[in-house]
Amino acid sequence: MTRALLLAAALAAGLAFSAFAGDTGDTTVKAPPAAEGTNGPAIENIFTSDQARKHLMQLGYTNISALEKDADGKWIGTATKDGKTVAVAVDIKGEVIKK
Repeated sequence: MTRALLLAAALAAGLAFSAFAGDTGDTTVKAPPAAEGTNGPAIENIFTSDQARKHLMQLGYTNISALEKDADGKWIGTATKDGKTVAVAVDIKGEVIKK
């Protein structure tokens, strides 16, 4: 009986030691990835300048200026629609924002 208890105690101690052996002690809390619109990196726009221009043309815009990518990944420029020249931006989803 004593042998069985000693064997069980040794086995339990061995299992407990192996469970702690995998613990590296690293308790560093990692920050979540930056969300869009924060100081983190901008999400890359999947459109090229030419694709954004064609998209604007399909929506009825004319006289589209050169488009430049801003810090948020939007293609920005000016275009004419309904006789009015407006500032436009094409975001990463392909939506047009008039300013």
